[in-house]
Amino acid sequence: MKLIEKRDKPEFYKTLETFDTDTQTKYPTTFWFYSDDEQNLKTAANELQKYGYSIEHCGSSATEDFLLIALMDISTGFDNYEQLWNEFDMLANEYRIIFDGWETRIDLE
Repeated sequence: MKLIEKRDKPEFYKTLETFDTDTQTKYPTTFWFYSDDEQNLKTAANELQKYGYSIEHCGSSATEDFLLIALMDISTGFDNYEQLWNEFDMLANEYRIIFDGWETRIDLE
């Protein structure tokens, strides 16, 4: 995906900056998208696969909307999250879908 100009940070970004993170360690992270148009999600899924994302789900959901879940292992560095947020926001606008955020799985020992 192309680099995007940074936007003003929402309040939660300021909170994320205060966390200690190990930017060398990568964690499985899922990215969630919704739409009332399944074809828009499938087109976005194809685009994400070009950039190394695997598609965990693309189709019906428990609600009336369709759901796309993309997965990639990423580091938890703040700069990555800010860049990803901007890129996914642009992707969602381009394909007329909704970007709903991400979940990172971290196994604590």
